[in-house]
Amino acid sequence: MYNFNFQSASSLDDAAAKLAAAEDGTVIAGGQTLLPVLKQRLANPSDVVDLSGIADLKGIKAGADSVTIGAMVTHAEVAGSSDVPAALRAVAEGIGDPQVRNRGTLGGSVANNDPAADYPAALLGLGALGPFTCWALFGPFKKVYLKINMFECFLENTRTSGRKLAF
Repeated sequence: MYNFNFQSASSLDDAAAKLAAAEDGTVIAGGQTLLPVLKQRLANPSDVVDLSGIADLKGIKAGADSVTIGAMVTHAEVAGSSDVPAALRAVAEGIGDPQVRNRGTLGGSVANNDPAADYPAALLGLGALGPFTCWALFGPFKKVYLKINMFECFLENTRTSGRKLAF
């Protein structure tokens, strides 16, 4: 693993500012993909910004005909919520082992867009993806809503260079 500056963000604006100030920063949610990539020296970010302290990215909220799941909600939280559709709970229950389910996040999985991951196909089947709206962090202190098309390319979606997604 290469050296990098580890920073914890306390808000969305704080995360945006830290990313804007970084030479080549990235974000970490649960770390289930990023940590192995760093250990294998396949990435060399200048800064890693931890999103786990951002309350706005946590929680599951049921609406009249929708469910909003924060980017930092873990697989275990998805599996244990009666507000989440049963099909998605079943997917979350089958992800990895207890350690992975308690650290890995829905937002990290979807942002990574690995076709072997469990969530992208499940969310697509539930009508939750393609295209949908999320916010992106980029530039100095800017939050922008944009449409994302999943499954554009292996391990990518339509997010553009320099934009970090949070779902």
